[in-house]
Amino acid sequence: MLGKLIKHEFRATGRLMAPLFGALLLLAVFSRVANQILQQVPNPTRVLYIVSVLLAIVYVLAGLGVMVFSTVLMIKRFHQNFLTDEGYLMFTLPVSVHQLLWAKLLVSMLWFVAVFCVDALAILLAIYEDGMLAGLPEFIRSAFENMDRYYAVNGLLYMLEFLGVLLVSMVTACLLFYAPISIGNSFATHKTLLSVVFYFVIQTVLQIVTVFGFAFSARTVNDVLMPALAASPTRAAHLLFLSVLGYSLIIGAILYALTWFMLRKRLNLQ
Repeated sequence: MLGKLIKHEFRATGRLMAPLFGALLLLAVFSRVANQILQQVPNPTRVLYIVSVLLAIVYVLAGLGVMVFSTVLMIKRFHQNFLTDEGYLMFTLPVSVHQLLWAKLLVSMLWFVAVFCVDALAILLAIYEDGMLAGLPEFIRSAFENMDRYYAVNGLLYMLEFLGVLLVSMVTACLLFYAPISIGNSFATHKTLLSVVFYFVIQTVLQIVTVFGFAFSARTVNDVLMPALAASPTRAAHLLFLSVLGYSLIIGAILYALTWFMLRKRLNLQ
């Protein structure tokens, strides 16, 4: 059933995201064409120069806009599906709250990755020159060979740890919005205002915890990480990655449990 929920969510959000991706890539192409024309014309007019600059500005703003829109869409879909009249239908489906939550989280992660890839492709389309990528295959091959030679299995572990941190961070980023929205909508009135208030409350608490956590762990860093760095930079890098991953997992788990509890025990659709 989780697969069906993901499929439905992906289709619903894809109707909005796909046209935005197409528009961004099209603007990148237009910006590139305008820039090429500007470079090839011996004496470009002011109008041509202004058009080229405006296209470049619109393209940059569109790239930023797609990132912002994907985040807004993630928040809107969560609120609309779970905390409005649609919630009456969603919570009568033969699925658990965990499945409903993970469908949202996984699709949001997918779109975040897609936004990064499309933005990277748009940048490439805008600035690509002949021969720019000629050395890329050799660079990738050389990088993997060097990683294999100097780091052996540690190179693979670094990539896996980095990937783990990235994925957990994306989930946590979603839950940083889901949790306060769930809490705010558990009240009878002023739901939107309370959601905003709880968002800043959670952010403030996390910042305090992070500051105290760094202060508390300062001795551990001096006693453990610094000697490990001096003895083995490889081991120190693993400790750093695993520490960040562990911190993100703890924060994400707390936010997830809070969101689940509010949707399961304190749901208010009135």
